[in-house]
Amino acid sequence: SSDGERAALGASLAVEELLDEGAAAASGRVRAGDRLVSIDGETVRDASLDEVMGMLRRSPRRAGFELGFERSCSQEQCDISGTELDPDG
Repeated sequence: SSDGERAALGASLAVEELLDEGAAAASGRVRAGDRLVSIDGETVRDASLDEVMGMLRRSPRRAGFELGFERSCSQEQCDISGTELDPDG
């Protein structure tokens, strides 16, 4: 579905895959299927991919962002909100 359809349904963006050399993979805390819900404390639950990318580009914190994720959990505790990712490693 398109970003507009997804946003209209109130669905957050989901991680499809991680780049082996990326900050998310290096953190060990982000998994495929996690849903991005905030950037530096600001909700992005209804934001499109273009809106999220614009927020990241405009952020004064170029050295790292605090990203909040949600994960569907069945048997494990998985509060991963506040995951700090440093894009420079």
